[in-house]
Amino acid sequence: MNEELKAARRADEILSIVADRGERLDSVNVATAVNRLYKVANARDNLRGDPRYARLLELVRRLCRAFRAREVANVVHGLGVLCADRGAGDVDAETAGEVMLAVEREIDSMNPQAIANVYNGLTKLPAAAAAMSPERWRRLSEAASHLAPEMNSQDIANTLNALGKIDAAAEAVSSGTGWSRLIEAAERRAPEMNAQEIANTLNALGKIDAAERAVSSGAGWSRLIGAAERRAPEMNAQDIAHVLNALGKISAAAEAVSSAGWSRFATAVERTSGAMNAQEMSNVVNAYAEMRGVPEAPEAVSAAGWRSLAAVARRTAPAMNSQAIALTVDAAKKLDAFAMAIDDDGWNQLARQVPRVARDFNEQEVVLVLSAVGWKRELAKALARVDGGWDALIA
Repeated sequence: MNEELKAARRADEILSIVADRGERLDSVNVATAVNRLYKVANARDNLRGDPRYARLLELVRRLCRAFRAREVANVVHGLGVLCADRGAGDVDAETAGEVMLAVEREIDSMNPQAIANVYNGLTKLPAAAAAMSPERWRRLSEAASHLAPEMNSQDIANTLNALGKIDAAAEAVSSGTGWSRLIEAAERRAPEMNAQEIANTLNALGKIDAAERAVSSGAGWSRLIGAAERRAPEMNAQDIAHVLNALGKISAAAEAVSSAGWSRFATAVERTSGAMNAQEMSNVVNAYAEMRGVPEAPEAVSAAGWRSLAAVARRTAPAMNSQAIALTVDAAKKLDAFAMAIDDDGWNQLARQVPRVARDFNEQEVVLVLSAVGWKRELAKALARVDGGWDALIA
């Protein structure tokens, strides 16, 4: 049965086995079914509405107490991908609770990959993360720090990425040896990291003060930033946005970037800008605005690069949330090259969003927008042309 599941090439094949022979499946078969399903399924399979997928979750609940370490880690990871990337939706609270009981039981038997898979799955399964008690987070973090010296580049990147996304997970890491062992592993594995791994690692460091402080001054940043510079030509829109967002927050990291590195990052921005979403674009221009103290950073962006970012701002403005609007117009206030690349339609598009998101502005965002309006006549004029624009901003 297991070989048949492993050989499946379509979601329908796996789910048919679950439906027709579910009573004969053991815990190993069920874990294999989940692991294989996430690899072959896609959103068109409509897992959320398929009773056979519901049957698979039922089998997970019933048999997960028999899962061994590798099996439960693969199930958490697989369900996370199915939930976040394959349209299956989150698992129910009962299934999440049973699976996390199995995780708790098997933590001490997990290898580095299994620990990283559990962390990765938890970033994509809200119900499972909610089922994690402080004690479970503590035990998971202790296992991660203990196994950190054995982690490969993917394991440590996935672990840090999860810690950067889940506050409760990061808070459970011990401030002494916990962070030092994890960051030592990241520094050691940095030269082996691919574009996504180094981008996720730096992004996590930009979010977690304790992790940033654990990086060895000089040599540590040199290894991490050196890896990012080498991988810049392979980065996608999300990767380069993550890297620049981190550099905008961590001065020691920005200081470690070489002149050639800034050029590589700027080239990656221009190359990937057409695929950027609103959040990625706003994070990029905000990072450059924050790095005005490192003139090489914004100066490395060509006129064509600024035009490409301005085009993204115009295109994605209708999808921007309050933070993205505030960061974008604040960057336009601080970066003349970016402001000059925004055409009339771009200013109009940005201004039109103010009434739409005004109720979501926090105090800092209101200040940023008002300051940008005060400094940039083009934005003030565009806002005056929007029905209710000024009223929405000052209400």
